[in-house]
Amino acid sequence: MAHTCSECCYLKIDGETNYGKYWCDKKFEWHYADEQECYRYCTAYSRDSSVAKSAREYSKDSQKSSGCFITTALCQILSMADDNEYLTSLRNFREGYLQKNKKGLEILVQYDIVGRQISERLQNDSGKFNFAYILLENYIKPVVSDIQNNKYEEAIDKYTEMTEKLIKFYHIDNTINIDINDVEPELSGHGRLCLKNSH
Repeated sequence: MAHTCSECCYLKIDGETNYGKYWCDKKFEWHYADEQECYRYCTAYSRDSSVAKSAREYSKDSQKSSGCFITTALCQILSMADDNEYLTSLRNFREGYLQKNKKGLEILVQYDIVGRQISERLQNDSGKFNFAYILLENYIKPVVSDIQNNKYEEAIDKYTEMTEKLIKFYHIDNTINIDINDVEPELSGHGRLCLKNSH
């Protein structure tokens, strides 16, 4: 039976969190507690199962309530609050529009494949502050303006353009093929693929 990061001694579930993620002392990265074990997994025998379960639930709740992975990264870099108008508008757009139609769901699935990778590359970019500001001004603000004016197709086009440029800039592989019917609509758009009967 597969284990999750919550049961691994390297995941510091009693320490600082980062948008639902915990620090892994072995890989020197942030990870969700409900992620599947990796090749460096080592069982934390002294960790109570209720503590591990609580960490998994916290990670799951964070993923459901957050999302907008790239925009979240931009806001972190620019020291903006997690409940600012841009993130709030994009989350509402995701849940109120994109998750409810096929075209929107296809965009969210594509985003789930590349969102985390783009976010991590952006946060580790030496020019991240200037880059984040440019993305905010040239893409996020115009997208949110379109959403507020009910110009949904324009908003989708702008966000898609931004994502495609970031994919090319950071040389990210986005070739995974997913059947849209296998995806959980309400969990899509959070930077991680969620397939039916897999959680």
